[in-house]
Amino acid sequence: KEKAAAVVERKRAAGLWKRFEAAGGIRAWQEALADPELRSWAFCERLCHESAAVAEDDPRRAGSLAELALELASTLPGEKDRRPQTLEYVWAHLGNVRRIAGDLEGAEEAFKKAQRCFIDAVGLLPSVLDRGRTEALQALLRRDRGHLREALEKLDFGLRFLDAKAPDRPAFLLEKGRL
Repeated sequence: KEKAAAVVERKRAAGLWKRFEAAGGIRAWQEALADPELRSWAFCERLCHESAAVAEDDPRRAGSLAELALELASTLPGEKDRRPQTLEYVWAHLGNVRRIAGDLEGAEEAFKKAQRCFIDAVGLLPSVLDRGRTEALQALLRRDRGHLREALEKLDFGLRFLDAKAPDRPAFLLEKGRL
């Protein structure tokens, strides 16, 4: 039941993303903050995925998308149980953007905040957000900090939870091979 509802919510978020993208620029940001329809865990997740998709080529845009996700996740209406889980997911993606931008200390801090959100979420509804992805992103930071064994362990752990059909699974498997 929970997974089926998540599929529906993600489809809705995909439509909202198209609307958001069509609006463009700062206007879209302001609209997103004002429009209650855009305030959902699934839209935050979509912003995170879009952020990750452009992070290597356009870290500034990736950061903007992740920051918007953070603002939205912080004020999710009626989703008290989803808020800590969504915030964990968003902070992990902010950490990834900071890592790519070369701000390893800022990335470390973002992942610490993600960990605190994870602790806040323990015992709440099962998360529909991909826990494996947050672990895999943190593994990349461990790698960039020179902690290769720890990176490999985190990546292995994350891959156990990462959805088998996740679009970034092949990239994480490739990274595991490199490590």
